[in-house]
Amino acid sequence: MFHQGKNTSWEKEAFFTLITGFLYGSTSVVVGHPTDTIKTKMQAQEGHFQSKKGWLEISRDIYRSEGPKGFYRGALAPFFGSTLYRST
Repeated sequence: MFHQGKNTSWEKEAFFTLITGFLYGSTSVVVGHPTDTIKTKMQAQEGHFQSKKGWLEISRDIYRSEGPKGFYRGALAPFFGSTLYRST
C-alpha cells in the first residue's frame, strides 16, 4: 500500500483505518442520537399527526424532564455497535 508516495506496512495502514473507523462510528452516534431521540418521541406521542408540537417543543420537554442526558437515553448499544461496525 502506498500512503503519500511512501511504502508503508499493512499494519500501519490497518491501524489508521481502525482508528478513523472508530472515530466515524462514535461521532455519528454522538451527533445523530439526539435528533433520533426527538424524532422517536414525536412519532410515539398519541395523535402525533394531529399534534401541533414541533421538534423545538419536544426538545424543550426532554430537556426539562430529563436534562441533557435525556437526549442520549439508549445510546450505549448503538455507540458500541457503530464503533465496532465502522472500525472493522
